Amino acid sequence: MPEGLEDSYLINHSASIVLTNPKGEMHAVFGAPHDPATLVEDLNAIQKSW
Repeated sequence: MPEGLEDSYLINHSASIVLTNPKGEMHAVFGAPHDPATLVEDLNAIQKSW
């Protein structure tokens, strides 16, 4: 953290979850914010398609 900015230094983090299929290829990207119930629903649907 830069000196003198301890009280005002802001960082905005965002994250995506990348799902790869069994072949190692990118299959899906889940952007933030992550809702657990939606992730479970989506992952279950994707798993059925494999």
